[in-house]
Amino acid sequence: MPPEYPSISELTESYDTADRFTRDVAQFRSAVAVPANNELRYAGHHLLQALDGQEKISKPDGLR
Repeated sequence: MPPEYPSISELTESYDTADRFTRDVAQFRSAVAVPANNELRYAGHHLLQALDGQEKISKPDGLR
């Protein structure tokens, strides 16, 4: 049985949840959370940009 991968909507929902969480942490401890928040947002942005809406990575160069 092939592995089941999350759908794009599930990835987007997980990303949004993580983004909200890091923003909450940033408000609580701004000096510690800013780098983590920036890295999450950067990685999530590029991951979602690389996906083509058909659950495939259409722009793998954008994930470097």
